[in-house]
Amino acid sequence: MTDAAHEKSRFTYSLAQILANEAPPPYSLDDFGAFLEFEHTGENLEYYNFVRMYTEEFHRLAEKYQSVARSHHSLKGMMPSRENLAEGGRLHPSEPYPAEAIAAEAGESGGHRAEGFRERLESKRSIRSLICSSAESDAMIRQILEKILTLYLTPGSDKEINLAGNIRKKLMNEITTKKLPHPDAFKTSIEKVCEMWKTQSYPKFMNTADSRAPAEPSAAAAAHPLADEAGHAEKPSSKKPGFFKKLFKK
Repeated sequence: MTDAAHEKSRFTYSLAQILANEAPPPYSLDDFGAFLEFEHTGENLEYYNFVRMYTEEFHRLAEKYQSVARSHHSLKGMMPSRENLAEGGRLHPSEPYPAEAIAAEAGESGGHRAEGFRERLESKRSIRSLICSSAESDAMIRQILEKILTLYLTPGSDKEINLAGNIRKKLMNEITTKKLPHPDAFKTSIEKVCEMWKTQSYPKFMNTADSRAPAEPSAAAAAHPLADEAGHAEKPSSKKPGFFKKLFKK
């Protein structure tokens, strides 16, 4: 029997369902977070969520660069892939950073015929818009990365997560030596956090949540595990309002 199947047979909701926020109260992600805070291990869930945010933004930024390349054929081959974005966003040290190259290409003028000028102008405007959007994403992802490094990985920090020295050293090296490390760099640390949850926090949380759950669910809840009182299926919100905003203000 797989770990997931064992979890499902033993408990109402699996750890994966809770982390994906697919479970209703008292098994929701917010409930799990509150339980971890009570156990004084809330930093692990914060770290997990920041890495998830970083992963999403990393792939979104890579896609934006590729969108720019698709919008302007002469820029194809200059945009970084997900792999070389992690290496610094350049294909060769002598090449300009993608945003600089795009701006230079989009700003070229002179020698154009009147025919098709409007189309070219709209294309340039579109490219400039993508540049600004990519720059904003780049700033956000760097802020997330800085939070991960200073809050959860730096030895002695208030929210330092418990990692083996060799894992921490390798991960910190990836972050400090590469422009934007590939999300795979966080794989081992996330696996260690999840292993700790599976063997310690998750079973205790589920036992506590089971004791708080209604003894006899309503007919609506019986019809759908995420149904509200009127019988309409609801999915819990994916994030606690203001959670990350508060962290960024610190």
